[in-house]
Amino acid sequence: MALVMVADDNERIREVVTRVLQRAGHTVIAEPDGESAWRRLHECRPDLVLLDSVMPGADGTEICKRIHDDPATADIPVILVSGWLPPDSEASCATAMLAKPFMPHELIERVEQVLAPARAEP
Repeated sequence: MALVMVADDNERIREVVTRVLQRAGHTVIAEPDGESAWRRLHECRPDLVLLDSVMPGADGTEICKRIHDDPATADIPVILVSGWLPPDSEASCATAMLAKPFMPHELIERVEQVLAPARAEP
């Protein structure tokens, strides 16, 4: 399956998302904030990044823009997860959005939807 990075400042949400993704067969790297996710991103090069939109320090939108703007990471898809959906201009770097609260099957469906194009490549 895929290597998925999850960045959320809420430990409980990180744990639940990690467990759901692992049960679906994915390997998960969980980070407590945007800056640590950004640093780790270059070390592990995940297949997908799930970012909480609101975190202390560098929030998900800022990290999403960094990922998109860096040639070394620009091809990594990003799902921006939020309790509120930001204006289109703020979320334009994200491959997809996922609104909180969400059910486990919604998370898996969105992850699989975003990963599908990469799996189809030769």
